[in-house]
Amino acid sequence: MKIAIITSVSQKSSRELAEHFIANGIEARVFQPYKDNRENFMEYDHVFSYGCSAQTKHRSRLNTREAVEVCVDKVRTFNVLRPGIPIPRYWYNENGGGMSLARLPPDVQCLVVRQDRKGRKAEDMTYWYREEGKPIPYGDLYTEFFEHNREYRVTVFKDQVWVYFKKYTKADHMHTFNLQRAGEYPAITKACLQAADRIGIDYVSFDVVAKTKNDFVILEANSGTVLTEEVSTAIVEYFLNL
Repeated sequence: MKIAIITSVSQKSSRELAEHFIANGIEARVFQPYKDNRENFMEYDHVFSYGCSAQTKHRSRLNTREAVEVCVDKVRTFNVLRPGIPIPRYWYNENGGGMSLARLPPDVQCLVVRQDRKGRKAEDMTYWYREEGKPIPYGDLYTEFFEHNREYRVTVFKDQVWVYFKKYTKADHMHTFNLQRAGEYPAITKACLQAADRIGIDYVSFDVVAKTKNDFVILEANSGTVLTEEVSTAIVEYFLNL
């Protein structure tokens, strides 16, 4: 079996996945289609898109171009998940124009302002707090801040779910991902499975913030998420069993 892993910004995780494939007897190679100007992968049995929305000619592909594009654009993500899946209240202007106080519901006290609806991680993200006369800064996307005390990374691959508790360490300014028992988070697990199905994606991670196990919102979908050992093993086993 030969697998082409295509990526744009997730090179480290893509290489780790390729190494795991190779260690289990599956030929795998990582490509950057946008950089290499490559589209045809017909000589491979499968294309695995790791956060890459490039168009490909292929036999079989996991994570379609359209599904990845929904994840990349946070407005499109929210539009697809609404209604029925817990997400924060959000506002945007398709043609620009920012956000006015007159448009904002009076009960909203804090906004998360994103300069770029396709921004990665916390890039170009600021907070606005309601104060008399204080204007709302310009942005592409505005979401109501959801008061929370827990953060989770929930990964879905082919209807399998892994829930990770995200813990920020000030020493190295990084998050660690601590695996939890998915069965202890039935509401979060159900919502993320529904979200993956709604997007139509095979492999995705959701950033979830929560007050309790039943009071939470999904903040974003990541099609090029950090790879963990448990998920990598499940992906390889999936292909070995085809």
